[in-house]
Amino acid sequence: MKRRIQQNWLQNTIDPNVRTARMAKTTMEFTIGRDGTIKDIRMVQSSGNMSMDNSGQRALLASSPLPALPSDYSGSYVRVTFDFDLSQSR
Repeated sequence: MKRRIQQNWLQNTIDPNVRTARMAKTTMEFTIGRDGTIKDIRMVQSSGNMSMDNSGQRALLASSPLPALPSDYSGSYVRVTFDFDLSQSR
């Protein structure tokens, strides 16, 4: 899941000044349904820059669907918190 979302995080859509500083972080929360569909995306913490925040949301939308939840998992969904952190990226 993490690798797929990171592959879909198009950092070139982020304001160049924000990318260069490498200090921005956006935290998103979302639901993965039994079939792997990502839904109910919600920003938990804004980076303070709209282009950074929007890039995280677009990465999640582009990553749907993820692999289905394991058959032995009894719930119908999983709630996930995910950080988009420029200081942690290449």
